[in-house]
Amino acid sequence: MIKTAVVIRALSSFFYVSIDNQIIECRASKKLKQNKQKIIVGDDVEVDLDFNYIIAVKKRTNYLQRPLIANVQNCILVTSAIEPKLNLGLLDRMILIMEINKLDIIIIITKIDLLSIAELSSLKKTMSYYQKVGYTVIYSPYDDFQDQLNLNLTSDKYVITGQSGVGKSTIINYLIPNLDLQTQEISRVLGRGKHTTREVTFYSYKNIYLIDTPGFSSLDLDFKDNQLRDNYPDFVEYSPGCKYKGCFHDQEPNCQIKKLVEDQEILATRYNYYIKMLHQVRGLK
Repeated sequence: MIKTAVVIRALSSFFYVSIDNQIIECRASKKLKQNKQKIIVGDDVEVDLDFNYIIAVKKRTNYLQRPLIANVQNCILVTSAIEPKLNLGLLDRMILIMEINKLDIIIIITKIDLLSIAELSSLKKTMSYYQKVGYTVIYSPYDDFQDQLNLNLTSDKYVITGQSGVGKSTIINYLIPNLDLQTQEISRVLGRGKHTTREVTFYSYKNIYLIDTPGFSSLDLDFKDNQLRDNYPDFVEYSPGCKYKGCFHDQEPNCQIKKLVEDQEILATRYNYYIKMLHQVRGLK
C-alpha cells in the first residue's frame, strides 16, 4: 500500500513520517539513494507501507537551508531582549531569509522581565517599527503571551527559529508542557546560547505543527543584491519615489529611502544593516 506522508524527523538514515496520526519509521528506497535524492524534514513523500520505504519526494513549495526544512508557510522568529542581547542585524537577516521564501512572520521577544522599565520602553519603541512594516510582535513572559500567540497561530506548519539560547524550546515547553524539552542557560563567556535542539523536529499542537530547530549564532548571505533590495517591504513601498528605477538606496542620488531615513520615517539601524549586507553580498569592503 502506498500513501502520502510528511517527514517530521530525520535521524541518520532513518526518517519518521506522519500518516493518519501515526508516526512510522522509514528508510529511503534504493532508487532514491541511487538518484541521490535528498530527504529533509517537511518533505511530502510517498511511502510504501508494505516495506516502510520512502519511494518518492514530491515537489517542494520552498526550501530553507538554515534551518534545513521544506514546505513551510509560517515562521516564528525568536530573539531575546537580553542574554543574549537583541541583535537587530541578525533579526533583519532572519526576516530577509523568510521574506525571500515567502513565509509569514511572527516575532517573539523573550526575557523582557530582565529589562528595566526604561530598557523595555526603548525596546518597544524600536519594535513598533517592525509592527508598522507588518510583522506581528509578541513579548514574553507576559500573562497573556499564550493567548496572543494562539490568536496568530492559524494553520499548518510554523518553523520556530532563532539564535542559540533565546528560548525556543522554552516556548514549546510552555505551550506543550508534557514535552519537557531540554533547555540551557547561555554561556557567560561567549554571550550566546548552547545548542540544546540537535535536529529539526515536528510537534503537534492543536491543529498545527510547531517545528523546533537547532539554534545558530550567525547566518550566511547566500542571495543576490536584487533579492536583498526586493525583500524589504518597507523599502519596496516607497522606492517608486526614488529618482532611478531599480535604485539600490546606496550611492544613488535623490533616493526616497535615504530621505525617509533622514526624516526618521524608516528605522536607521534597519537601513544601515541593509547597506552592510548589500556591500557584503557584492563583495565590497
